[in-house]
Amino acid sequence: MTLAGLHLASVWGLPLPLCGLREATGYPCPLCGSTRAALAFAQGDWVEAWRWNPLAAALLLGAGLLCAAALADRCLGTRMLAKAMGLGRHWGTWRTVAALLLANWFYLLVTRTL
Repeated sequence: MTLAGLHLASVWGLPLPLCGLREATGYPCPLCGSTRAALAFAQGDWVEAWRWNPLAAALLLGAGLLCAAALADRCLGTRMLAKAMGLGRHWGTWRTVAALLLANWFYLLVTRTL
C-alpha cells in the first residue's frame, strides 16, 4: 500500500520528504534515501533502489518475499512463512541490526558526500 502511495506521489509530482540531518549538516543519516529507494522499488527499478539505499532495498525485497511466502501458505498449504520467520529470528538480533545500519550508513557517507 505504501509503495502504491509513493508511486502515485511521483506521478502527481508531490515532493518527497527531506532528511533533517542532511539538511542541517550536509551528511546523510543511516536511512537517507529510503523513500527514494522505495519509490524506485515500486517502479520496478531495483538497481536504482539499491543505489539509493541498499538496506531499504533489501528490506523491501525481504518484505515482498515474506508476502509471497504467506500467499503460498494460504493458497498451496505450505509452511514457507514459518520457515522464513525462523530464519529471521537469527538475523533479527540487535547486533546484526546495528551492524547492518552502520554498514549502510558508511555506504551512504561514502557515496553521498564525495
